[in-house]
This record gives sequence, structure tokens and C-alpha cells, in this order.
Amino acid sequence: MTKFLSWLANLFVLSPFLREKQKAMRQSWPLAAAHLDLVFSPGRNLYDDKITGILDGYPVAIYNEFDLDVQKLVTLIRVFSEGVLSTSKNLSRKELLAQYDKSVETCGALSDGMLSEDQRAWFLGHRRGIGTERVEGDLVYRQLYGMDEAEEIILVAKAMVLTVRQLAWKN
Repeated sequence: MTKFLSWLANLFVLSPFLREKQKAMRQSWPLAAAHLDLVFSPGRNLYDDKITGILDGYPVAIYNEFDLDVQKLVTLIRVFSEGVLSTSKNLSRKELLAQYDKSVETCGALSDGMLSEDQRAWFLGHRRGIGTERVEGDLVYRQLYGMDEAEEIILVAKAMVLTVRQLAWKN
């Protein structure tokens, strides 16, 4: 049903703004994938585009879906923790950052460094996003309207992997 609705949205409601957004996304996603050494797979429309692969040892999937609740395109970045993070409790944006901070305080930061203030703002959803949460043991970032800048995708994906590595180190 979601695929059908996304097809309808592309067919009938694609305004000039959305066409520009789509063009920007189609140009930036391959750049982000190349920079992260991941694979970009273009789909028939934005809802079928995907970036997948392994980033610093963790599987990553970046894709779009149509959120029926908000009636908008949403870009998702999912970092699969491969079982190193607990699946017993989902964490909200603030709870996730609190757990990250506790890990840094307890174990020290990884040699890769710590999350920057900008990365933390993305996690909290302050940059056009819904934010990052721990869902079923994986980290999932959601952003309304889709991500159309390669630098943003790179920044968030790297921050998510850094967070998984930090939290895994604690365990």
C-alpha cells in the first residue's frame, strides 16, 4: 500500500519544489555513497533509491519511505549493530545520547573522537530531522523531506557508526 501511495505522490503531486528536491537527492546520494565507500542503487523513483554496504565494520542502509502519518518523504539511515547493542529496550533521542555520554565518561572516548555538537544536534532532530533512536538494537535516523546534501548524509552516517562503536566498546 505504501509503495502505491508513493507512486501516486510522484505521479500527481510532484510540485516544482519537489522536482528540485528530487534532482538534488539524485545528485548527492551517489556522492555520499562514494565518499563512504558504500553502494548507491538508484530506483525507479526516490522511494526505491538505496545506499547500502559496510561502514567501519557495521552494515548500513540509507533509504527513503513515505510516512503516512506526516504525509512526507522521510529519509532513514539505519546502522545495524550486529547484536552488540541490546534489543531489550528502544531508546529515544535523548536517552541514546545520555547512554553515549555515560559510555564516554565510564570508558573514555574511542580514538576516533567524540560526537561533535553538530552531530548531536542532528541526533536530537534539530536539523530538519526527527532524530536518531535505538530501535530493536539498531540505530535509526529519520529526517523529514529527505536528505539532499551529501555532506549531511556523510556526517550523520559516520556519527551513527561512531555511536554504535562507542556503545559496543562499553558492553
